[in-house]
Amino acid sequence: MSKLALFGGTPVVPKPRPLARVCAEYPLAQRFAEYVGAKHALAVGSGTAALVSALFGAGVTPGSEVITVAHTWFCTATSILLVNAVPVFVDVDPETFTMDPAKIEERITPRTRAILAVSLYGQPADYDAIMAVARKHQLPVIDDACQSTGAAIGDRKLGSIADVTAFSFSGKPIVSSSGGMVTTSDRSIYDRSMLGGQHPSFIATQARDEQIWSFASSGGYGHNLRIDGQCAERAYQELERLDAINDARRLNARELTERLHGVPQIRVPVVRQGAHHVFHMYTGLFDGTAVDLTRDEFVDALNAEGVWTLTYVSSANFLKTTSGEIFDAGPLHQRHLFRELARHGRCGPYQFPDGVRPDYSTGSLPVTERLATLEFNIPQRYLNPPFDRRTMDLYADAITKVLDNAGEIREERRHAGRLQRRHHFVVASESD
Repeated sequence: MSKLALFGGTPVVPKPRPLARVCAEYPLAQRFAEYVGAKHALAVGSGTAALVSALFGAGVTPGSEVITVAHTWFCTATSILLVNAVPVFVDVDPETFTMDPAKIEERITPRTRAILAVSLYGQPADYDAIMAVARKHQLPVIDDACQSTGAAIGDRKLGSIADVTAFSFSGKPIVSSSGGMVTTSDRSIYDRSMLGGQHPSFIATQARDEQIWSFASSGGYGHNLRIDGQCAERAYQELERLDAINDARRLNARELTERLHGVPQIRVPVVRQGAHHVFHMYTGLFDGTAVDLTRDEFVDALNAEGVWTLTYVSSANFLKTTSGEIFDAGPLHQRHLFRELARHGRCGPYQFPDGVRPDYSTGSLPVTERLATLEFNIPQRYLNPPFDRRTMDLYADAITKVLDNAGEIREERRHAGRLQRRHHFVVASESD
């Protein structure tokens, strides 16, 4: 009688290749942590999943307040709602479009649990100043760096500066079909971030905190925020060429800025001193007062000339009413969801604690509201190689052509009453 394999005998069926070894062939999280200079990284299914996981990691609890900005993509704020916390908006810096550190303290209350800043369009937020305020009040800082993979402040890459950082791989500097990453150098934050939703076997084998481990059987709080294997594989490949693509895009942005300097209607992007901007979008401000041209008319004309241009915060996907008219959604605090939250304290699954009524009124964020009417954006897809200096010259020529012919647009407006906006729908993945 042969000896049981259980006690050292030969198995009847050869052992299959362990799943853990298959997964280890694409160690995206470990490679990503090394790249940004963090101790820990957690791969997740999207940028929103990264933000939700980061909020759990930072210890945000239901009913607590998180200070953030309204000049951003909506998932920054709705991720706060998804953990049943309260978004409290502060204004942004008019030069860099990121959180104004001088505005933070006036919004801190005893219910404040974290600060969620955004490194928007590839521009790092001013984390030295933001974290100084946070440390004073003993608050964790979360960086929404979904648009800014590879960006840095000095020699410190985003992902290693804030207490916890969220990244996205859906049409961002790392281009995959979906996916995202959470990074931190705090082991307790890393363990808590698993509660957002990971496979039970992952939590059971990776969590060191016994309290976190006790949630392993339900995969954390019951959500599925894991990354897909094929997305992880592509993201790993993209990470290897990320710096080269970012550098090429930065060079194109610099070339375009040089061509647009001196155009009175255009304010070119401002890069904060000491920051390494990766230009997920080339964002300028358009003031057409002198030529009697609106920002939307300018953007429509640029698109017709072949320069793919978005009014990102107000209407990245060019929403239409039921009657077919295009409308601007405006910054987050002016949108219907937050109007309902401000008025009733609840909306759908979200409910604020008794007595909590954040100020989401028009006029509460004057810089944000002004920027949303002026900004125009060229997405990274049209700044990446093979586009080069010659392409940037063509973009500048198109802008000059539109401004030189502003009178024709005004005449058309006078006869037509208003111009028919010709924007096309754009999905997020098209900004790769």
